Amino acid sequence: ISFESWYDITKMEFTRHGGKGLLNIYNCSPVKAITTVYAEYPWKIWRFYDFRSPKGTWSDPEISRDFLNELGSFLGVKEPSDWYRISSENLVEFGGVYFVKSVGSLFNALKYSYPEFKWD
Repeated sequence: ISFESWYDITKMEFTRHGGKGLLNIYNCSPVKAITTVYAEYPWKIWRFYDFRSPKGTWSDPEISRDFLNELGSFLGVKEPSDWYRISSENLVEFGGVYFVKSVGSLFNALKYSYPEFKWD
C-alpha cells in the first residue's frame, strides 16, 4: 500500500482490516495512528478522508501555512493579492472545513498564516 492511499481510508475500514488495537492506542484516530506509525512521511493531515482536526491543529502556523500554500498552488495563487479572488468555500472544497471553522474566515487564516503581509 502506498502512503498516498492512506488518505482515503475511513475509520470503519481501518477497524475492519485489523486496526482496532491501534485505534485504542491512538485515541480512536486513524489519522493519529497512521501519521505516528509512518512519521517519516510528510503527511498533509487535511487530505485524510476521515480527518477531524484535533484541538489545536490549526493553531500550528506551519500546518496552516502548508495548507494554504498547497491550496494556493492548486488555485494558481502567485502573489498575495491573488488571494482576494479566493473564497472560504474554496478552502472547504479543498478539505479545509475544520480550518475555516477554527479560524472563522479566509481573511483570518491569511492574517494568521502570512503575518508578513499587510491584508486589507
